[in-house]
Amino acid sequence: MASRGGTYFTDLRHFMTEDGDINYDLPRPALNLALHIAQIVAWMTNQAVDAEAQWTNVPCRRSPRRRRCPGDIHATFEHDPVFGLRWWCPICGDNGFAYGWEDSLWNRGSWSGSTETTH
Repeated sequence: MASRGGTYFTDLRHFMTEDGDINYDLPRPALNLALHIAQIVAWMTNQAVDAEAQWTNVPCRRSPRRRRCPGDIHATFEHDPVFGLRWWCPICGDNGFAYGWEDSLWNRGSWSGSTETTH
């Protein structure tokens, strides 16, 4: 697996308006990253279980050598040391950790930072 050389640690609140929507006035690279993370959050929080790792239908956003990566994102919830989503592409190695999405419009369930929530 090739690695991009970095991991994105994304607090989605930095990209959101007060009502939990994405701020569409962001610079294009920031907006693209925010929408990518929002898709992953929507997919994962729409699921009924807190599985160890799940394949999502979110396509990888990278285009190494100007060719679209054929991978789909895999993701899992993490609870330690903070609650969030770990995501990665098994093909190209693009990866990251997202948090601060609980009050966004993309949280499709009752997911929160509490480990007492049952799903």
